[in-house]
Amino acid sequence: MPYHALAEAHRRLMRDLPADSPYRQTEATSLTSSIVSLWRRAKASETPTTTHAAPRAASA
Repeated sequence: MPYHALAEAHRRLMRDLPADSPYRQTEATSLTSSIVSLWRRAKASETPTTTHAAPRAASA
């Protein structure tokens, strides 16, 4: 598909696809907003790390 036709294709998809279509989840206002959202979701899904035992000293 030629680049100049992408906007019209997007408009048609948004018009014709159902509201719960996965395609609609791909829309974002900007790259920056997508990166911020990704960062926040990653931070929210982090689990606390477990405390590891101190390393043992090398034996002589």
